[in-house]
Amino acid sequence: MIKKLTLTLMVAALALLVAGCGDDEGTRTPFGGPAGMLSSAIPPGAVLTSATLNLYVWQVSNQTVNVHRVTDYWEEMTITWNNFGGSYAAAIDGSIPVAAVGWTSTDVTALVQDWLDGNYANYGFLLEQGTTYPRSIFLSREHNGDMDPFLEVCYMEGGVEVCEQLPAIADAEFWEGAPDDNYGGSETLRTGWQLATDLEKQSVIQFDLPVEPPDDCGPCEGKISELTLAYSGAAEATVEVFMKGKKGDLGGLVFSGQVLPGGSINFVGADKQGTLSPEIYLYVDGEYHTLIHTSCSQPIYIGMVAGDFEILDGYSRTGGRLCPLD
Repeated sequence: MIKKLTLTLMVAALALLVAGCGDDEGTRTPFGGPAGMLSSAIPPGAVLTSATLNLYVWQVSNQTVNVHRVTDYWEEMTITWNNFGGSYAAAIDGSIPVAAVGWTSTDVTALVQDWLDGNYANYGFLLEQGTTYPRSIFLSREHNGDMDPFLEVCYMEGGVEVCEQLPAIADAEFWEGAPDDNYGGSETLRTGWQLATDLEKQSVIQFDLPVEPPDDCGPCEGKISELTLAYSGAAEATVEVFMKGKKGDLGGLVFSGQVLPGGSINFVGADKQGTLSPEIYLYVDGEYHTLIHTSCSQPIYIGMVAGDFEILDGYSRTGGRLCPLD
């Protein structure tokens, strides 16, 4: 079922391009990409119709490469086999045939819809083909040509279907055989084994999904009345949210529940005006984790991160819906 797009800011800063170890061949801020590549924002209220991951095959393997949802933060120029640590969901979200040199693709509409709805944080796609060989090789965004990976997103607006081709903002391959080496600057994205005696390579790739802010958003005024947060912890956890009590003690409990990595929570204020206290305290598995100022005396906005939590949506009592930082 097609759902309305949640007005969630997917911040490109999730993939900061930080210089690190390994065979760094440089990264690009401007993108090349196929002719007609676009990067405008998805309008509020648009209805997603399809999302397709497109990769250029450099070396044919006659294997099938599986696409999974990445479940934790990573950086292009520091990611390694060891520090990534298998941070991806077991469910397969797409399958890519590697049968001929040239473009190949797979449908990833369901996963992209989940990202837009805020069901999971957008940490990108993982490509793997397990222990099969020979390896599959795709071109990365560092190839500096017109064969860069791209995500085509189509949506309906005003009865007309519009399709955007979004460039990768980060990609990298990593190898079990060199588990502490970074290959973020490589011109390739490899998966599988080279030989029967080799070890596995996997690759990750991420796209920004820009969504225009709501027309009715405004500055925080009169304290926060409602928040929706995404959780990016490494494992399922019990999350509790408390209002601030007297003398800084814990006040009323406004949320308590089990939350999966990439899941979201929603809660509303519980004081006489239906607002939260000037600060709220977030606990994870019974331990204090972080706080968020909700008095409007400090900046608070969609996309703001506090510890393992990101603000997906929110409202203040007299200011209405919160805006992204921009």
